Amino acid sequence: MIESPLPFIKDRRFLLYPMVNSYGYYENLREEMNIDPNRDFDYDNTPDKCLKTVAARALETLYDKYTIYGAITFHGGDNVLVIYNFSL
Repeated sequence: MIESPLPFIKDRRFLLYPMVNSYGYYENLREEMNIDPNRDFDYDNTPDKCLKTVAARALETLYDKYTIYGAITFHGGDNVLVIYNFSL
């Protein structure tokens, strides 16, 4: 077994979610069912108007199952790499 040069990696789980809005990608649309999945969460929304898209529900499932401490996202349309830190 090869010893990791970064010991903390053995105590972590890395989740890879290559594409959140696969429907939008396939249809060449930003929206899913005329809803922007990036705005389909309960932040600044009433509960009856959120989690309508498959993409948002899939992410919500991950958030409920795992404690996520950070995320990296690549927004191809903007050519931007964004790193989020969710430290407690």
